[in-house]
Amino acid sequence: MIKKQKTVPQYVTTRSYKHYNGKQFACDLAKEADALLTTFDKPDVDSKLKNLKDTLQHTLDSHTPQKQRNQRCDEV
Repeated sequence: MIKKQKTVPQYVTTRSYKHYNGKQFACDLAKEADALLTTFDKPDVDSKLKNLKDTLQHTLDSHTPQKQRNQRCDEV
């Protein structure tokens, strides 16, 4: 008897917008204005992008937490 091989589980990272409040997100982002404005003081593009990404990521993580779920892929 031949057994079907089990597929390797693939995980997908998503964000939960269940309790997302756009106005509160905008207010918290405005509180980070000093961090965002220092982006323009950086000498190179890579450090500017990293500063912008880190600031946005930190604010986004507090409003829309990440969830990891299993996605089954059945091969034919």
